[in-house]
Amino acid sequence: VFFHFTQCLWQKLQSCGLKNRYSTDAIFAHEIKKLSALAFVPVDNVISAFEELINSNYYVDNEEELRTFVDYFEDTWIGRPTRGGRRRASTFPIKIWNMFDSVTEDSPRTNNAVEGWHRAFNSALAANYVTV
Repeated sequence: VFFHFTQCLWQKLQSCGLKNRYSTDAIFAHEIKKLSALAFVPVDNVISAFEELINSNYYVDNEEELRTFVDYFEDTWIGRPTRGGRRRASTFPIKIWNMFDSVTEDSPRTNNAVEGWHRAFNSALAANYVTV
């Protein structure tokens, strides 16, 4: 899940025209990585951590350049605030992409073991049940 989450962020960063800045400006890259690091914050604290991040000096000072990317992140991963102070549902609920519980419970963060087993199983079937 985390891999796909970060891939989505990377693709959006590129489509926003920020790839070069990310590649050449270490501070910029570090600040952007803080958004992906929200996946390791407890689920109940993600929104407040996100709000703290986007209200930080760096994000405020670079608001115009980051607006499209931050709007995407908020709409897709957090949920946009409404007038009533609540948040709309995001495209992907926080519980889906958040890794905090997986890390603290030492659960697998990938399905590589399953994919490896599946590949070995298919190889065994192909070797033993060849059609004529």
